[in-house]
Amino acid sequence: MKKILAAYFFLIFLFCGNLCFSENIDLDKLSEDIIKLYDDAKYSEAIEPANKLYNEYLKCYGQSHPKTIYSLSNLAIIYEANNEYDKAEECLKSLLEITKKTHGENGFEVTGVLDDLVKLYYVEDKYKDALPVCLRSLKIKEIFLGRETVEIFPSIYMLANIYYKDGQYEKAKEEYQKLIKLSERILGVSNEDTLKIKKEYEEMLEILSKKTSSVSDGSNTMPAEK
Repeated sequence: MKKILAAYFFLIFLFCGNLCFSENIDLDKLSEDIIKLYDDAKYSEAIEPANKLYNEYLKCYGQSHPKTIYSLSNLAIIYEANNEYDKAEECLKSLLEITKKTHGENGFEVTGVLDDLVKLYYVEDKYKDALPVCLRSLKIKEIFLGRETVEIFPSIYMLANIYYKDGQYEKAKEEYQKLIKLSERILGVSNEDTLKIKKEYEEMLEILSKKTSSVSDGSNTMPAEK
């Protein structure tokens, strides 16, 4: 029986080895080449080897393996850098599904992928798509980290900016005010980051004031920020 099991596992090893290295691919070298191409801003040239690396890891280890996940995440980054936003979004959505299966629908690890999606939508000016994703990420973070921590500051800050860019100025003000109060309580009134947030908020109010005064027909409706 032991000999049969040993032979069985040996065959599995050989089979998996053939799957991974059937073309004698040096995956470590391939990974190094991708990093160099990315660092040299040769994004279009990095796409093919990045896809190859991802598919090799997927074939060898399955979609939930850390190496597969890491390579898929890198592929999304390269697509975004090359302005191929649809493909970057496709990668991130696949990554989100994998992460949810591994860690649960509302697992903390999900927030990392959600944040990447938010940033992608923000770059594309897709603020209405970014908003629910940002809110979901913030909600999960508050469950795990609480509401009185600097670790949720970036999400609140991003939410404020999304509201502002989408023309929802009152909600943008609310989020900025929330962030300022949190920063004052946690970091202190005179803290450098607190003062920076206050300055940005004041600059936003000044811009909104000018927008309001420039509306010739007296309407309270203002165009969304571009």
